[in-house]
Amino acid sequence: MPYTIKELRDRYTEHSKQASELTRTLAISGIAAVWVFAERDGAVYKLDAYSIVAGAFFCVGLLVDLLHYVIGTVMYGRFVGGKGPTAEASIPNRISRTMWAAWWAKVLLVLTGLGVLAYGLAHRVIAG
Repeated sequence: MPYTIKELRDRYTEHSKQASELTRTLAISGIAAVWVFAERDGAVYKLDAYSIVAGAFFCVGLLVDLLHYVIGTVMYGRFVGGKGPTAEASIPNRISRTMWAAWWAKVLLVLTGLGVLAYGLAHRVIAG
């Protein structure tokens, strides 16, 4: 079944949006997992190196997520500002590349954090 460009663009937008939301949810869940699996000694929480590194990946991933939307808001706002709703504009390649780089960076940072966390937890279980 052939699709129109609008239908394909709508699907693309929906998948991109869902991937961003899922990435954000996984980062926050990863931070929660680091906290839950931390060893507690009285009022002090002790984190192993894997948890610290994983937590850093999650936090940086969330920061890049925020920057992705801030950069997009500023850059797209520059091209939309003052134009009518039916006007057309082309987004320069450098902006498109920047937005894609930020999108992939946040996804890869969070996936790396999940991998490090899983490895660290497996290492803890195997070590006893």
